[in-house]
Amino acid sequence: MRVAAITYRSVVDGPGVRTVVFLQGCPHRCKGCHSRALWPSDGGREMTIGEVLAAIGAGLFQGDEGVTLTGGEPLAQPEEAAKVCVALHGAGVHTIVYTGYVYEDILQMAEAIPALKVVLHAADVLVDGPFILAQRNERLPFRGSDNQRVIDLAATRRRGEVVLLDWTGVERVSIMPDGNVILNAHPDTLPLAQALGEVIPTRNCGEGGA
Repeated sequence: MRVAAITYRSVVDGPGVRTVVFLQGCPHRCKGCHSRALWPSDGGREMTIGEVLAAIGAGLFQGDEGVTLTGGEPLAQPEEAAKVCVALHGAGVHTIVYTGYVYEDILQMAEAIPALKVVLHAADVLVDGPFILAQRNERLPFRGSDNQRVIDLAATRRRGEVVLLDWTGVERVSIMPDGNVILNAHPDTLPLAQALGEVIPTRNCGEGGA
């Protein structure tokens, strides 16, 4: 499994405090992408599924509340992504997958690549669609452009149609085991946070990994 990085205590890659696995390699090459270093499929480093799961486990042990697979393009490594999602699902870990592919196209692709269907059944949420610079929206929570959808995969399977989640207004305060407070909030609330103590900014959603 080709991995660019695994990071902990992220509050920008989905609701809550999350462990984030940045998979290496992306075929989409979106204009305006802030993670161009993750495009080459031969970048990053090779890790076994066991090593990736062990690294994820370390994040969960530290207090992270869920896992996000992003990139890069996670579905460019479908078998590996499927194995990770199945293991997390079996452990009851909330899992988000970010992809530049559109859900309806993934269903068609899954006819030839069964592992994609496994991902759709094992993950909890799919954030789909490429980043489109012309539709960039910095006020969107946990994504970059208006075309990108937040899909509730279990509800979508039950209803037989795409069911969207509304992440608007999701703001949370998490107190970590070491006493640090992680605030996931809109920039408009920054003055309040600064009044409470030192504020260390984080990265943008999906940014980094190299």
